[in-house]
Amino acid sequence: MAIDDAYRYNVNVGSHRPGELAPRPSLILASVLCFTVVCVVDFIAGGRSLQLDVLMAVAGLGVGAGLLAGLGWVLLVRFGGTVPTAAIAGLGGFVAAAGGLWLVVALNAIAKLGGPHQNLAFAVLGFAAVVALAGAVALLVFVQIRRGEHRKRTTVLFFVAALASCVGLVAIDRTVFPGNYPAFHMFLEGLAIVAGTLALGVLPVAPPLRWSVVTVLLALAAVPLLVLLPARTEAISAIVDRPFSRLALTVLRRATDPDRDGYSSVLAGQDCSPFNAGINPGASEVPGNGIDENCQFGDALAHEVTPADNVPVPKAASPTSVVLITIDALRPDRMSLFANPRPTTPNLSAWAREGARVYTHATTSGGFTTITLPSIMRGIYPRRIGWDPIVQTNRLRLFPPDKPIELLPGERRLFVYGKARPSEAFRPLAWWLRRRGMQTAAVVDDGRSGFLAPRWGLAEGFETYVDIPFDAGRKDQDQLVARLAIEQIQRLDAAGTPFFLWVHFYGPHWPDTPRPEFGFPDTVDGRYDAEIAFVDRQVGQLLAALDKLSGPVATIVTSDHGEVLTRQGRFHGRSLGEDALRVPLLLKGPGISPGRVDLPVSLVDILPTVLALTETPVPPGLDGVDLVGTPPEAQAQRLPLAETWYWDGHGRLRLDKLAVFSPRYRLESDRLNNALTLYRRNSPTPESKPDEAAMKILSARLYQHFESAGGIVQLAAKETP
Repeated sequence: MAIDDAYRYNVNVGSHRPGELAPRPSLILASVLCFTVVCVVDFIAGGRSLQLDVLMAVAGLGVGAGLLAGLGWVLLVRFGGTVPTAAIAGLGGFVAAAGGLWLVVALNAIAKLGGPHQNLAFAVLGFAAVVALAGAVALLVFVQIRRGEHRKRTTVLFFVAALASCVGLVAIDRTVFPGNYPAFHMFLEGLAIVAGTLALGVLPVAPPLRWSVVTVLLALAAVPLLVLLPARTEAISAIVDRPFSRLALTVLRRATDPDRDGYSSVLAGQDCSPFNAGINPGASEVPGNGIDENCQFGDALAHEVTPADNVPVPKAASPTSVVLITIDALRPDRMSLFANPRPTTPNLSAWAREGARVYTHATTSGGFTTITLPSIMRGIYPRRIGWDPIVQTNRLRLFPPDKPIELLPGERRLFVYGKARPSEAFRPLAWWLRRRGMQTAAVVDDGRSGFLAPRWGLAEGFETYVDIPFDAGRKDQDQLVARLAIEQIQRLDAAGTPFFLWVHFYGPHWPDTPRPEFGFPDTVDGRYDAEIAFVDRQVGQLLAALDKLSGPVATIVTSDHGEVLTRQGRFHGRSLGEDALRVPLLLKGPGISPGRVDLPVSLVDILPTVLALTETPVPPGLDGVDLVGTPPEAQAQRLPLAETWYWDGHGRLRLDKLAVFSPRYRLESDRLNNALTLYRRNSPTPESKPDEAAMKILSARLYQHFESAGGIVQLAAKETP
């Protein structure tokens, strides 16, 4: 059999009557054309300024990924052509089911059964079953057409159906859960490529050249395009910003990763040791060992860590008490205090008008509560904290891997989160204040998650720590938080010595509790606004109780992170956009001048600010600054950071992103893809023509932090100085 026949695979398998069907195109060529055209069209449709080298690289990625996929198609259809017709459906179903199984595993759908996300799990399992059935039918009809067993009408119908499926899958990819569940979107994009290849693979053609020659020429053309793939991270960001070019890049990088450490030494993967899995851009840098583990900036310098016990203890009492109020998942632009026309925060608005300082450009330091709160309490960015693993099951039970619990029937590992490890250098805020003689207490509600329970580390330094247990039948959880917090205020005030009280409200966090009394629409944003309005009532009662204290008090109101609102629902943690990272920050108390401040600030500033307000010596090495005592011109030069990451149920890192903020821009770094993307503040779309000067300044800030903090975040990592 000639190589041309092996590629086009048409009349040489099965019966073929002259004139019945024209020869079919090579499956490799069909795959290459589909991948390349989709990648290029999708990239051009992205709206970025088109640079010739980047566009050529996108075309090369499409050709390269298409060649790999085409080889798989040849093997699949050649095998399908040698088995009985009845077995072809089983083959297609098996291959499609394998893809569906990958999606089920990637989304941890089995583990979600029996938990709060079981509806999503059932949807994923159902979708995987539909894909398996469709794969069986599609491969059966496709191979029969390639054999010449169907006439023109069936071919036309199959072509239309496959092409419509391709378009429909792209539409679903763009509209369902945008920005969330990356594995789901990658699966849809892969299915779209498959459907497009099937459509092209049944077209009757009469090629002027032998398909083998065309395929070889395309393969040779792809080599220089890929070799010339720009190593500039901003160019890579343009590629990974578009779904199909990102898919092609992912396929080729995985194919060129011989040590299987997740990084390629070509295609701008920047793996400086392709045959050593311990050295790659995602490795944790060990300072001072003479090895550049993360392939950037050489070996990091070793630093001395100053123990907290070396910091002097003040002898005089604190001049003020401090109350820190954190409200989970509170997005500032949904507060009437800022921009929302709905009366969501009348109590906070009235309190702010009576002498509070309101920061309009405050950002969180982490995307998830488990990342942010330890960072707030230590005054350093999350990547500098050492993290121990905590396993969460689909029943939302938590346990450390070294002390496993007996799983209940149907209970499975769902995610792995990080618990901040105790540190000799970076003690939490309550520890510092208790050490200097203040009373310390906390009243916290973490809903059904359980992460704020004392055993997970946030209780360090608190004499009294009230963790409110979750009750699914109770709708007044925030009211209970306020009532218990007021009781603590009265008890602490009666003792006659300055105190520190932390109060955490869970209210605005998903899932929504119906609040029809506010009259807001029954929409995603309407229900979210109603939750904010409800917690505002409870915070108002707490603030009113603070007005009755016998001594001075400094009050801080903020949130741990924002919230992304979509038509399908809401989420946080996986995004570094303004809606996920912008938080309210309000300060009121002795020595704090009121007014609105537009300077860039971060939640890591809370610890040094509180220490300064209580005249407690500030330890060295913090990332935050005192917001009251630092001159505005110095604050204006700061470039705050934020980070987010998560691991799947098996402890595999699935996301690792950083962002740095200037007054005009936000630069995001996708560490797993080695990509940089520049945004204007408050803009959800990347800059079409990135400001090179801004890119240089912001990227230097990111790389410096990434190198000094040790690299990709890892569990059981050591804190960095």
